[in-house]
Amino acid sequence: MRPLSYIELYGTCHLCLPGHTYRTASLHDLGSNLLVRFRERGISSDLDEAIELFRAVLALPPNPGWHYYRPSCLHNLADSLMYRFRQRKVLSDLDESIELYRAVLVLCPSDPGASHHHLWHSSLHNLSGCLLDRFRKQGVLSDIDEAFELYTQLTRASRVATRNSLGTAQVMGRLCRAFPASLCIGRLSDRIEIIG
Repeated sequence: MRPLSYIELYGTCHLCLPGHTYRTASLHDLGSNLLVRFRERGISSDLDEAIELFRAVLALPPNPGWHYYRPSCLHNLADSLMYRFRQRKVLSDLDESIELYRAVLVLCPSDPGASHHHLWHSSLHNLSGCLLDRFRKQGVLSDIDEAFELYTQLTRASRVATRNSLGTAQVMGRLCRAFPASLCIGRLSDRIEIIG
């Protein structure tokens, strides 16, 4: 079965009025497709519309499909706000993105066999990136400390899941490129034993 075009998705959303069984899925799918199109073409209006659609899904009253789509919708909204922050530099988008990634981490267990596990891994990575962005904007040391802790957790999870495919040296290099050298030296020496 071929994927629906944007025009077909728009039509489906208009047919699925409030209360319709497939409204959650239709709005979520359209938002996801607009986010993909934004990544491909960089059209800001696609990103804004995706954000509106993800917010609409999260505002819907719980229904049979709602719990399935909630973690994905939170993650996609967080991604969208992160992209918008990087494009427009509005700090409130970054702050909201950080809170949404945290919510996804609560909903999605780190257990590799659990449903939505891929969202846990991605959210952990993106949350640490957002904290780095916020540190660069505001200089709050607690953001850099949390980002280091999340990268440590990500390294542990990656090693367990993929038999050390993401090596300690690679993560250390990524951290050193991301942080000012003066901040890296002390923080890395505290964590070398934990990660290694």
